[in-house]
Amino acid sequence: MPATSSIGSFSFIKLAGNPEAIKMAIEVVERKGIDGFEAWNTGFRGREFVLESVVDQATQTKAQELMSLYTRSVGSTQRLNWEGSFFGNVLILNVSQLQAQALASSTGGIAGGGAILRASWTLRTVS
Repeated sequence: MPATSSIGSFSFIKLAGNPEAIKMAIEVVERKGIDGFEAWNTGFRGREFVLESVVDQATQTKAQELMSLYTRSVGSTQRLNWEGSFFGNVLILNVSQLQAQALASSTGGIAGGGAILRASWTLRTVS
């Protein structure tokens, strides 16, 4: 199974969630005792969003090493490829391990499938 989603050089079997594109931000102001409201156009910007990645590794040790690489990428800007297409550049705000577990058996995958690594990525689109 070829990987179709990636964050920078990290490819995934599955990348789930809803990436947020850069869009116009609006600030709504309401004042007590005054009818109506005001809406301010505050410019185009990305919003924070979370994606969950799944990838296989040859061993559980390799999965832990990969998680360490994920952690070192926090604070960097990387390309997000979503389902085979370039989505945009994202700032990696945080990465958390959800699961790193040896598998009894598997077929396919990216790295042979001796272990699985699931991670949660907190991202913000920057361009």
